[in-house]
Amino acid sequence: MLMPSRTVRPSKRLTSPHTAMTGLLGSGRSWRSAGSAGDDARASAGPSGGGVRRECLLRRKITRTLYIRDGGVGRPAPRSGPMRQDRRRGAIGGVLCAALALLSASAALGQATTNPDAGNPSAGAPRGAGDGAGPGATRPAREGWWNDAVFYEVFVRSFYDTRDPAAGALAGDGIGDLRGLIEKLDYLNDGDPATDTDLGVTALWLMPITESPSYHGYDTTDYKAIERDYGTNEDFARLMDECRKRGIRVIIDLVLNHTSSRHPMFQRALDPAGPDRDLFIWADTDPGYRGAWNQQVWHRARGTDGVTRFYFGMFSGQMPDVNYRQPAATRFAFDVVDFWLKDMKVDGFRLDAIRHLFEEGQKQENVPATYEWLRGFFEHYTAVNPDAYTVGEVWSSTEVASGYVGGMLDNAFEFDLSYAIVRAVNNQDGAQLGAQAAKSWRAYPRNQFATFLTNHDQPRLMTELTRARVSDADARAKLAAAALLTLPGVPYLYFGEEIGMVGDKPDENIRTPMQWEPSPRTAGFTTGKPWRDPQKNTQRTNVRTQQQWEYSVLKAYKKLIRLRVGDGALRRGGFVQARASDKALAAFVRTQAGPDGGTQRAVLVVLNFSDSPKRGFVIDSDATGLPGAASAQDLLAGVLTRQAAGAKGPGVPVLVEGKLSGYEPGVVIPPWGGVAIELVP
Repeated sequence: MLMPSRTVRPSKRLTSPHTAMTGLLGSGRSWRSAGSAGDDARASAGPSGGGVRRECLLRRKITRTLYIRDGGVGRPAPRSGPMRQDRRRGAIGGVLCAALALLSASAALGQATTNPDAGNPSAGAPRGAGDGAGPGATRPAREGWWNDAVFYEVFVRSFYDTRDPAAGALAGDGIGDLRGLIEKLDYLNDGDPATDTDLGVTALWLMPITESPSYHGYDTTDYKAIERDYGTNEDFARLMDECRKRGIRVIIDLVLNHTSSRHPMFQRALDPAGPDRDLFIWADTDPGYRGAWNQQVWHRARGTDGVTRFYFGMFSGQMPDVNYRQPAATRFAFDVVDFWLKDMKVDGFRLDAIRHLFEEGQKQENVPATYEWLRGFFEHYTAVNPDAYTVGEVWSSTEVASGYVGGMLDNAFEFDLSYAIVRAVNNQDGAQLGAQAAKSWRAYPRNQFATFLTNHDQPRLMTELTRARVSDADARAKLAAAALLTLPGVPYLYFGEEIGMVGDKPDENIRTPMQWEPSPRTAGFTTGKPWRDPQKNTQRTNVRTQQQWEYSVLKAYKKLIRLRVGDGALRRGGFVQARASDKALAAFVRTQAGPDGGTQRAVLVVLNFSDSPKRGFVIDSDATGLPGAASAQDLLAGVLTRQAAGAKGPGVPVLVEGKLSGYEPGVVIPPWGGVAIELVP
């Protein structure tokens, strides 16, 4: 989603006519453009504006300890498929220990049915011991490849400008493109499990890549053509082939809520008697009411008959909302979906601003018609490709967003949890993060929510972490990443986050070029003049420099991603709320079921959201599903960490009816550090 105010992108074609575990750590309805900071606001209910015509809706457990200390970390176990990794617990323990050890090291160094009212308590069969079943468990939802994935959000315009002479005018033009993305795929994932030089992500989310007059691409003029600044449809086909070779899935941004005012369909709709008129929302006179964040939503347009009327555009006049009360609009959307799933072979879609799809008068979000339409949409895309995946931008509370998952969307972005992670770091309050994580877990079907730290519409993570405090910035960023990659859900990273890029509003400054090298002029992004100047911290914050520094933010992300990809409890496992005696600590247990359905193993994660070391704390938890007691030992003591040989490892956990009861690990967690204790029955 985008801010209501948009800046015209630099383009060689045209311009718009409108305005980290720490240490590791009506009638015609118009199409509107993606995003707005105010999209979180609520529209007041009220009568429909005068002259707006509405029409019928188209119908759907030994315990291994992962100990974060100040020291080096060895090479992680080779990455391989999830099932292979799960069978090799020793390798997993090594990866876990390595990842968590690096966290403190850096600190020391610097198809189902859907219930829209999902937040309401309801009875239902539990998901199993230790799973913390809540209302979301009553709504079955699909599990799929996405539950094993780590996503990476890419703004193609800012990722890498190809240097290939064969690309012609695209090479060195200062704008990122698909060929440039292909050239950098090995940085993201080289497809070789034996290497650790790549980041290790397994899926990409591409921000809009189709034709648009704006730099961001959220006002579409052609849904089936690649943006000319980025390349061609053939370039995209090659990208998909190269991603497949590396085991990378690809989803694209799909903007259905609105289109561009330059889209041929809207241009034809300017004819009051034309066949496309009712594909947008029109009023003869200005209804007068405003939008959810007090923005203008009714915009003037002079028709082919010379008469000025008004059309609805939630985000701006450049982005008229599409009227999905018209069957023809739905057919149009389904045709676009078919093209990208069948012809272009994408793996799914991120649905922009989807909670605004329908309006009921002045209520402009989360209306029943939107839920109903999405049920039909779900039926359609799963029929076209049963393996296809959707994630929705529902910029709202946990209670609201979770209601979209199960029979409508596969996932929704969990904004409240993202806020809680950043807040935990900034306020040194891990307890509130644990509470929100438990709330999120209860609200959604098991693991079916998308987690993230920040995205393209928000100030970057490093900017948020350094507003009031600059010290320990890298360590704190790693701690945030550690939370993201050990908590349940499907994790998403925003490009550049893994090196600690900064950026604040306006939106263009959040989407500046990827910093590959220390060059202050181009950051290694292009051989030409970048479409947008790089941030001023390129000397230290760049891929080349961080690749050479063992305790960099980038190295922490690599370890954490391998930790998650190699561990079934973290990828698809259950979640058990735990409580620490110190509020700066966030504690939770991730569980993994065995063949008999019982808990096979668990990982107790304790993160220290504090600038002081923590010792003598105790942990209590809900039922983990583990029987009896467990022993504990630090597998990496004196090996992968700087912990002195023979130093005391974690104490023996006491399990009372499967619960941790007054468990004192007996370890010292450094500032912005953490431990992960693996429990195996």
